[in-house]
Amino acid sequence: MFLLMSLLLVSQGVVPTSDSRWDFPDVLIEDSLGPVVFAADYNYTTGDIYVAAGVDSGFYLGDYPGIVIFRSQDHGLTWEEWNSKLFMTGDMKGIDLVATRDDTLYVSAHASNTAGTEDHIEYYKFYEGGNQYLNHEATAGTAEFLSPTLVRDDFEPFHLYRAFILNIDGGSDSIFVYKSTDRGASWSLIERRYTLDGYYCDCDLTISDSTLYLTYSNTDAAVKGVRTRPYRDRGNIHPPTTIIIHSTADTINADIVYPRIGATTTLPDNGQLVYTLFSKRNTGTERWDLLYKHSVDGGANWSTDIDTIIQGSTAGVISDIRGYEVAPNQYMNITYCVLHVLGDPIPLPLYNNYWRWSSEGAPTNWHDTTDVSGGLFGSIPEIVYSPGASGTGSGVVYNDAMGNLYFDAPWYSGIAENSKENEDKIRSEIVLPGSVVKLSSAGATVYDIAGREIAKLTGDSWDLKDVKGEKVNCGIYFIVNEKTGERVKVSIPIK
Repeated sequence: MFLLMSLLLVSQGVVPTSDSRWDFPDVLIEDSLGPVVFAADYNYTTGDIYVAAGVDSGFYLGDYPGIVIFRSQDHGLTWEEWNSKLFMTGDMKGIDLVATRDDTLYVSAHASNTAGTEDHIEYYKFYEGGNQYLNHEATAGTAEFLSPTLVRDDFEPFHLYRAFILNIDGGSDSIFVYKSTDRGASWSLIERRYTLDGYYCDCDLTISDSTLYLTYSNTDAAVKGVRTRPYRDRGNIHPPTTIIIHSTADTINADIVYPRIGATTTLPDNGQLVYTLFSKRNTGTERWDLLYKHSVDGGANWSTDIDTIIQGSTAGVISDIRGYEVAPNQYMNITYCVLHVLGDPIPLPLYNNYWRWSSEGAPTNWHDTTDVSGGLFGSIPEIVYSPGASGTGSGVVYNDAMGNLYFDAPWYSGIAENSKENEDKIRSEIVLPGSVVKLSSAGATVYDIAGREIAKLTGDSWDLKDVKGEKVNCGIYFIVNEKTGERVKVSIPIK
């Protein structure tokens, strides 16, 4: 299936360059959250960014753990608390988030009760002015959930998808993949996968156009490995076999964990570019590498070579990966968290968060190895986009051991991040067809909501015409002046 308009495109107005800025200080979303897990997503139409934080008891939300939602309406410059939900009891273990074009959010919250007798995943719908409990998955005794993940497609009406591992102590593990066609009110099982003589370690989901991709790592009596499984046609069709991305017969030291999957395009299935990252421990050295393979045909076949992002981490490397397009080019953003243990005899853990991006048309060519957090303790970054921002690629959300939650992106310099000067460069206008948008200086580029270049401006105004001299349709457009940093969001309503 092919979408005439790429609904998974990220509206990035400018192609990534080597001088993307990741200066300090970063934007503080909230401080004093205490132990926190978090997830981020964005509204494809407005560029608003949302962060869902799962907060443990005794800190930000008082005596009970719960979820608090933060929102930025200016591409990450400032943040507000948008919504929250309290649990009755338990410890937060993980969280995932998807946002829709109407600013409705869906959250999966993974927690266990304080007695340790139940592990559960709760699903919520958040909207302006309220929230709604959707449904509940629970285990008993020593059984637990691993790697619960939540994604959505962008067809109309959109579908939600979720996956998790059910780990049964002394028994067989299973991976469950579900789909909801009614916005989370009910779920149907796409597939349940078993392992009879081993266990599943971790899993991840992503979706591009109508293909849902599952990746997971597992250990059995013979090998440890990473596998992927594409589900075509919105999860209705899947191939009979799972593709082995990488495996090893060394069952002692060659652990393979933290698989993450991302797709960079919404072309038909056989043209999608897909990446799977995973962390592997080296036999003998006990050091970890971050490795990846890629597919240029929608996950049907994978590269023979295993490519390396980094080598020699003290612990398994946790990463995040998302793809996007600046038409006609495809890109991939990745972040990863590397642990270095310093000090002797008292070890001091130091985490560095790195961000990189891939070249267009070159799946193994990566640029900008950038330390985005400066070595703060205890942080794991997550990628998030913001259509209409003046810069390129993704921003990142990360936390530190002091309970502070941060945002950073290459479109803000550290000096100007919280200054009035930078705020003055952000302008939004609603104009009628036939109007003219005035700029403070000459020369800018106009992009539509899908990131496509509409017009090049040589003067200091835009007459709402495209490069062919024809009037543009109603919708949202972005004017970006790379030299001055000026950016204008233009909304053209129906006349």
